[in-house]
Amino acid sequence: MRTLLLTGDLSSVGQRIAEIAGIDEWEASLSPEDKSSILSKWGEKHGPAAMVGDGLNDGPVLASAGIGIAVGGATDLARETADMVLPEGGLKLLPWVIKLSRNVRKTIITNIMWAFGYNLAAIALAVSGFLQPILAALLMAGSSLLVVMNSLRLEQFTDQTDNFMDKAEARSNLGNSGVIRKPQ
Repeated sequence: MRTLLLTGDLSSVGQRIAEIAGIDEWEASLSPEDKSSILSKWGEKHGPAAMVGDGLNDGPVLASAGIGIAVGGATDLARETADMVLPEGGLKLLPWVIKLSRNVRKTIITNIMWAFGYNLAAIALAVSGFLQPILAALLMAGSSLLVVMNSLRLEQFTDQTDNFMDKAEARSNLGNSGVIRKPQ
């Protein structure tokens, strides 16, 4: 994953932050319009980009990013325009959120493939007369149950946060739901 820092701060501040955080590229002393333009060009070159921000000037850029992420304590505009809001002090959750989103995507694809294949086979057997209608209906319900059970595995994902943070801290940051939600 390539990283880019876009900041309105002075060049010396941007450079220092980029060095400390291990950021690949950085630009400083930027206006919100500059940030949007650079992010757009970055997206054309590297694909959809995620933008993390907290300030008033980050609102337009968060809205135009592939994924806008506001951090705890962000301005109202940043929180409203972002796709996701991390809790207070939640920037360290970002690697975990990326890993979770990849697992969610993988689970969705697995569920679709499973349901499509399973139902296609069951329909073919039912149409050909090898399955009675009541048995076919039960198998369809079984398919749905397997998809739900596979999705429920994501509930256990908070137990896989050891590499990123303490489990108890992860749970307290996420609340009871285990989901980071965009504010309404």
